[in-house]
Amino acid sequence: MATEKIEAFEYKHLECPQSWVDAILKQYSLFYWDLVATQIVVSKESHLEGGGLFDSDTIYSVTTTERFATIDLKRKRSIPNIKRIKDAERKYFQLCSNLIGLGCSPVDNYTPPSEKSIGCLGAGLYIFFVFPGILYSRKVKADNEIKLLEYQRLKTELDSLVTTNKQLLNI
Repeated sequence: MATEKIEAFEYKHLECPQSWVDAILKQYSLFYWDLVATQIVVSKESHLEGGGLFDSDTIYSVTTTERFATIDLKRKRSIPNIKRIKDAERKYFQLCSNLIGLGCSPVDNYTPPSEKSIGCLGAGLYIFFVFPGILYSRKVKADNEIKLLEYQRLKTELDSLVTTNKQLLNI
């Protein structure tokens, strides 16, 4: 009787916004992950809250709804160079996490984050207090520039990682 080799797999379970599913699957496929299942989860939570200081006799029903997708993936453990692939994967998703922290999204391939405006606070400061308004507007502009420089650094590093490891990845 011939001995059969049993294939070993590793599994991963993810949760993400519904709109990110296709982008996330594309990213994980670079690292040889295959889709096992995906599911849309709708979670509703309801509770009662009392009114405020002046309407304490009133009771309100509050319902919150949360929607997200779950993704189940698997990957063979016998892939050649799996250790190097896992190292590249760890670095890749750390950079992605940093880009998401800046306000970027995998849906649009991590385009630059939108600039923060001065908002109502800045407008109010300009109208009533010119000098604080100017200072606040300069701070917002400086924060936007710092955020854009960090974005450019991270995006360049992410693209370089993929390009450098092109032979290793599932491209």
